[in-house]
Amino acid sequence: MKTIIIALFMIITFAGQSQQGYYERLNRLFDGTVPYITVEQLNNRINGGEEIYLLDTRAREEYKVSHIENALRVGFEDFSVKKVKDIPKESTVVVYCSIGVRSESIGEQLIDNGFERVYNLYGGLFEWYYQSFVIVDRNGDSTTKIHTYDKNWESWLRRGTAVN
Repeated sequence: MKTIIIALFMIITFAGQSQQGYYERLNRLFDGTVPYITVEQLNNRINGGEEIYLLDTRAREEYKVSHIENALRVGFEDFSVKKVKDIPKESTVVVYCSIGVRSESIGEQLIDNGFERVYNLYGGLFEWYYQSFVIVDRNGDSTTKIHTYDKNWESWLRRGTAVN
């Protein structure tokens, strides 16, 4: 019995440290120039009926594998403010990428161009799926596949099937 309790304690401690280490690692990559919205907050606002423009800032190949339902792909390398010219500048806009680094850059550009309520999805698509929210493929069907940008980014994926 004592062995089981010690083993459980070690598992819980290790899991907590791993998760904490993940978020510490994530926070080191952000500049904090765009306000964050958590996946839970975003999901609650969507379910509450709020009109939110979701902008996927990843490459076309990444978006085709999976994305958040109803997200508009605006890209990163090929981003232009012209792609969002039909979005009212006072609207709520949430940008995301794999973990939130590329989307932070696009969020900065939106703010610089007069968008008033821009948020960066904390942890990006990886966190959205990690927290058990649905992602869809190019056909709109639920999927477990996530494009990880490249092999180096696979270590950030804590759930799902990596594709690159």
